[in-house]
Amino acid sequence: MAVATGADSSGAGRGSIGRLLLPVGGIIGLVIVAIGLVFLADQHGAQNLLGSIFDLIGNPEAAAGVRNGTSDQLLAKILLAIVALLAGVGGIWLLYAGLSALVGLFGPKTQERIIPWVFVVPALLLLIGFLVYPSAVTVLTSFQNDKTGAFTLDIWTSLFKQPIADVFVNNLVKIVAVDVAAILVGLAIAWIYRRRTGEALRRRWILVPLGIALAYQALQDPGVFSGDIGITLTNNVIWLIVGTGGAVTLGLLVAAMFDRVRREALAKTFVFLPLAISLIGASVIWRFVYAWRPASQPQYGLLNAVWTGLGGQPVDWIHQIPINTYLLIVIFIWLQTGFAMVVLSAAIKGVSTEVLEAARLDGANERQIFFRVIVPIIKGSILAVITTIAIADLKIFDIVFVMTGGGFNTDVVANRMFKEAFQFFNDGRAAALATILFLGVLPVMYINLRNLREQGVGS
Repeated sequence: MAVATGADSSGAGRGSIGRLLLPVGGIIGLVIVAIGLVFLADQHGAQNLLGSIFDLIGNPEAAAGVRNGTSDQLLAKILLAIVALLAGVGGIWLLYAGLSALVGLFGPKTQERIIPWVFVVPALLLLIGFLVYPSAVTVLTSFQNDKTGAFTLDIWTSLFKQPIADVFVNNLVKIVAVDVAAILVGLAIAWIYRRRTGEALRRRWILVPLGIALAYQALQDPGVFSGDIGITLTNNVIWLIVGTGGAVTLGLLVAAMFDRVRREALAKTFVFLPLAISLIGASVIWRFVYAWRPASQPQYGLLNAVWTGLGGQPVDWIHQIPINTYLLIVIFIWLQTGFAMVVLSAAIKGVSTEVLEAARLDGANERQIFFRVIVPIIKGSILAVITTIAIADLKIFDIVFVMTGGGFNTDVVANRMFKEAFQFFNDGRAAALATILFLGVLPVMYINLRNLREQGVGS
């Protein structure tokens, strides 16, 4: 009995020591995370730390070479990765484990009130530090003069040549004609939808053609924007419409067709594989597809090889305006179709077989079943895929940067922002473009959140 008591007291002692040490570990974790963040924020932190290590081991020449950048920086990069892993994985683990143990010292009722905040507050602080704060600084920078730091509207007004009102007055007849045509198109779509489905189309969808027409007019008119900003914004709109529409439409069609084939998984694998390739890697691959050589030389570019084989002359596709923008969008569609296919295929498989059999018993053919039964049922999934791909479209950078560098009228906002910030060092103008991109993403995010709320997610 005495032995058992001793064992129990020993275990209790170890448990009490553990309960005391874990909160200390939480404090250590917090310190590690804080030091790691400060270290990662320093542009030369890894070089300075590695230089200090070389000084400690008695190698001042290597320390000086690392600090001034004349020696190989591989060790500094490895050290940076190690610190990031220690702070981001080890430090965060210690922080949460320690805080959880600290909450365990309180009573059950207090634990229930505190424990959710233990896990939420650090995440909120990281969200504020890495998302909210940079966003606020970016918006403020777009109103600051790069040289004096004074707040001004000059950066925003420099994006425009003349007041938009003047442009609309000068082109009133053309604008009204295009807008009237867009309204008629919307009414025609609503009439066709009602004839086919028996239901009225919501008003906001009828006005979509009008919104597209207004955006296109504002972006296309050369009198509104200074330089090639109008071309840049127009390209983003084209990417948004063609890229998103193409990827979602192809993904939906492929998902529907492959849903009934034998060896469905194998067929879907070939469509999904491009998604595993990075945007940079895909761009390099497609450079060979679009490659051009003079007519006197053999064509190693796939597209030109096919074109010349059919009797045509070699075409420098990437420099051919305006088709080059659409050729770049093809790369994006090739990558994103697999994502759309996987999500929509899962949604189609979730449609009840009883509903489909009931539709067949009512005399509906397969095309009617697909468009009038399956598509309305999976509408939420389609909208989620559309918004996800649309956000990726608005932020597109890699493909344009690798393929054309934004030249030949293919520039987009993200690429132009990069050039303004790192080539021309116009931080204010780059921040203004980043703000435009942020404002463009907000409506898409709102639609996505609203769709999730309608599906009961987060409600």
